[in-house]
Amino acid sequence: MTMTPERWRTVKALFDGALDQPSDSRDQWLAEATAGDDPLRREVESLLEALREERDRFERPPVLSLEDVIRGEIAGAAAPEVGTRVGSYRLIRVIGQGGMGTVFEATRDDDQYRKRVAIKTIARGRDSELILRRFRYERQILARLDHKNIAGLLDGGVTDRGQPYFAMEYVEGRPIDQYCDARRLDVRARLQLFRQVAAAVQYAHQNLVIHRDLKPSNILVTDDGTVKLLDFGIAKLLREDDGSDGQGLTQPGMIPLTTAYASPEQVRGEAVTTGTDIFSLGLVLYKLLAGQHPFAHDLAAGDIVRRRICEDTPPPPSAVVTADTASVAEPSGLKRLRRTLSGDLDAIVLMALRKEQARRYASVEQFGEDILRYLAGLPVVAQPDSLGYRLGKLVRRNRAAAMAAAVAIVALAAGLLSTAWQARLARQERDRAQLEAAKATRVTRFVQEMLGSADPRSAGRDVTVAEALGLAVQRADTELAAEPDIHAAVLSTIGRTYLALGRYDEAEPALRRALALEREAEARNPNAVTSELRTLAALEAERGEIAKAEPLFQEALGRARRPPVDSALLGQVLDGYGALMLDKGEFAQAEEIHREALDLRRALLGTDHADVVNSLNNLAVALGQQAKWREALPRHLEAVTILKRLHPEGHPDLAAAMNSLANAYTIVGDYAAADTLFPQVLAQRVKFFGEHHSEVAWTHYSYADLLRLKGDYPAAVSEARAVLASRGAGLPDSHPMVHSALHVLGRSYLALGRAREAEPVLRESLTLRASAYPPGHWLTASAQSALGECLLALGKYRDAEPLLVKAHEDLKTGRGETDRRTVETAALLKRLYIATGRPAEAARYR
Repeated sequence: MTMTPERWRTVKALFDGALDQPSDSRDQWLAEATAGDDPLRREVESLLEALREERDRFERPPVLSLEDVIRGEIAGAAAPEVGTRVGSYRLIRVIGQGGMGTVFEATRDDDQYRKRVAIKTIARGRDSELILRRFRYERQILARLDHKNIAGLLDGGVTDRGQPYFAMEYVEGRPIDQYCDARRLDVRARLQLFRQVAAAVQYAHQNLVIHRDLKPSNILVTDDGTVKLLDFGIAKLLREDDGSDGQGLTQPGMIPLTTAYASPEQVRGEAVTTGTDIFSLGLVLYKLLAGQHPFAHDLAAGDIVRRRICEDTPPPPSAVVTADTASVAEPSGLKRLRRTLSGDLDAIVLMALRKEQARRYASVEQFGEDILRYLAGLPVVAQPDSLGYRLGKLVRRNRAAAMAAAVAIVALAAGLLSTAWQARLARQERDRAQLEAAKATRVTRFVQEMLGSADPRSAGRDVTVAEALGLAVQRADTELAAEPDIHAAVLSTIGRTYLALGRYDEAEPALRRALALEREAEARNPNAVTSELRTLAALEAERGEIAKAEPLFQEALGRARRPPVDSALLGQVLDGYGALMLDKGEFAQAEEIHREALDLRRALLGTDHADVVNSLNNLAVALGQQAKWREALPRHLEAVTILKRLHPEGHPDLAAAMNSLANAYTIVGDYAAADTLFPQVLAQRVKFFGEHHSEVAWTHYSYADLLRLKGDYPAAVSEARAVLASRGAGLPDSHPMVHSALHVLGRSYLALGRAREAEPVLRESLTLRASAYPPGHWLTASAQSALGECLLALGKYRDAEPLLVKAHEDLKTGRGETDRRTVETAALLKRLYIATGRPAEAARYR
């Protein structure tokens, strides 16, 4: 049976759903879910089978490497022939061969479309029960992983001869070490590339998958600098509710690994954890920075390399780097490269390569964050956190502001007085990292159990995510009362999920309680307080409660700037605070904040990163609000271009950037370009969020405003009503989209000659804006102008005059004398004074 990508997505969704069912009712659930589609049910069952094997009950045997396996009896099996068809694909050439199968380059060879893919299949003679189970297991793992830096699964099926196969994304790239050398990348560029690798591995870990075979040949880089992680052939899936962790897929005497990039625990045949991948990543980073492998640099035999991995302490990269490496990584020469590597980078690499898993980084995320800290010139976890060390960092970031002699004296005094204190701080940092990792694991397990326990059959109807979250709050209050750290993290997770769903009233109590719990434990983790403040501030901003959001953001920003700075968290706070300043109408301040966020994120993350694009887009909006279109439009276009490259199939971030670009086109008067974009954005946002979500409301409103400006008033009325249809369902009255939609609806009624219908609508819009914004805000002034125009049309001159006068004053102050809204209000005042026989006053407005 050959499956289309759509069919495979159905299989994947059913597989994940089946795993969430109790084991004793899983088969019944699957039978009902597949509704008589036997081939679909069998396909899902084949994936579940790989997770039902019993754990290995034998003593762990001497280890065989993957190279040993390939040289053995499996290696002699015949493979499918180049030129033949596998399903809908024609095999072009062999591009790789591993312990389970052969990988071919292929093209889709039917009438639907042509596409290059990588086909993996089991060669004839290899289809033992063990290999077939391992092959299905690999397919199941790939089906769980959907990340831009992981080669994706496209299709799957069975050949005419009964051999399983699957089609993967074809990656045309070079191994990461070769790519870096060929491009002569400097140390900073290599570190930024490595952070893409770390992000992909962290994503796999979050999905409970350990790669276990990380090495340069499994990490390809395309010509545009995108990392692609390959080959989950020996990955381990860490699900505890399946009765298996994949261990049964390894026979006694056959524990597959690639010797040179194995961890000590793999070499010894011990249990692997996420720390296993951290060790392998440390080896990859060592190779990228030093140009050689710490244990296999002399092409030693496998048993020698294994002994070194388990027993030898690797030398620092700075001690082994050669002139050859310097020639491609550091134009200034070997001495400069050694200075660059010594200190922090040596410490980072060697921490990842510690023999004991517990003494490595607690997570790949922490590993990547330490690299980010280095790139920002901040203290790193891997370095003893001494006062002298921090002062050294301060001097390097602020050379012009520091006096070298004074710093040297202070550093010397600190070194004499604080040796024991340094050791204590190092232990505290290590312990804190381990506690954070354990806390994350505990939170993940609780949330998984909570969602898995929401059984629709027990309620006699569908259980929504929101209902499951409500049950989780009750359960957390009962079960986690004695664990405040975990309780706070679970409440935070629940609150953030409610926020993402647009359910603000449910989100607020969970987030406020999480913040209160984190404040009580602030000494243990002050950054947790900052993070909760930021999230709560974002909630208030989403509701349109600017006065409540601003002090929360200000406190969060003050905390985020305290040393040691968590640069990623600082970027998040700046991003949210800048967006609030945009809502408040403080455009110059918003520009300043977003420029800082963009500079910080570009330095840390490079160019092609979602956070960088978000800051780029927000800066463009701030510039556009100040009519700086020469700077704004190119940034809008750059943001959309990058996101299309990152997410060719669409993404909420891409939809947001396209919405901002369409708004920019509206403001500059390019209505045709805006009219092309808005329907595309609307379709994407409805697909991602559903009809009654604030993001969808933003686009309906923006499109309604464009249609009104174009003169298509009936269509503008329809779009404005679409926003108001979500009032109460997803939008509280305080949300900016409610008063904005009322504003557009009222002005469209007015343009259609329906002034009596427009008056109550515009009055409500003005009331909501006056309560949401500080006195004199330009949005309130705009609402005053619209209501004044309506009253003018109805002949209510006495009521219209004070509204229009105040609106003109505030618009001139807030938007400038040449702004469209200011000019329109001046024209309305002129009409009013002419209609009331006061030409002298009319002459004041031109």
